[in-house]
Amino acid sequence: MSRVGLIFVRLFLIIVGYAVAALTASAFLHLVAWPMFATPGEEAPWLLMGGLFVSIPLVGLFVAYFAFIPFAVSVGIAEILGYRSWLYHVLSGGAAGFVAIAIARRTQGPVPYPGEVVNLVAGLPLLWMPEVATAAITAGMVGATAYWLVAGRSAGLPDRGPPDDRLPK
Repeated sequence: MSRVGLIFVRLFLIIVGYAVAALTASAFLHLVAWPMFATPGEEAPWLLMGGLFVSIPLVGLFVAYFAFIPFAVSVGIAEILGYRSWLYHVLSGGAAGFVAIAIARRTQGPVPYPGEVVNLVAGLPLLWMPEVATAAITAGMVGATAYWLVAGRSAGLPDRGPPDDRLPK
């Protein structure tokens, strides 16, 4: 296959891997949030399970939106330098989750001036809870593992060897 064909195959794998990573991170966030639907001492109602078929892809769109820039940077580094390590992808996924929650916090409204009292009750107070940031970082790690399984293990273009080896003999 030509070099251009290999690049198109890599781009396709990156896009599919990103979609799988966003859906996996969304499913993980749903798994973490599932106990919130139960009353204390009882199980979560299984009647709500049907809504997950709509909710997981919908939240996956938000995950993909907020994590796109850090994902693009980390995948660009991995593709250029040929990093195929699971650890690199998981740590960059955690960093992407951290940056995504920071971006989500900044999109609530105008940034307060230094010294201004911030009203955390206004907007989305959940975004300021450490549990939510931890869930976002962990979801980034889970999504990065899914990305690594799809596209990260084969990051970078294969070496074609020195030019002398490609000459016909």
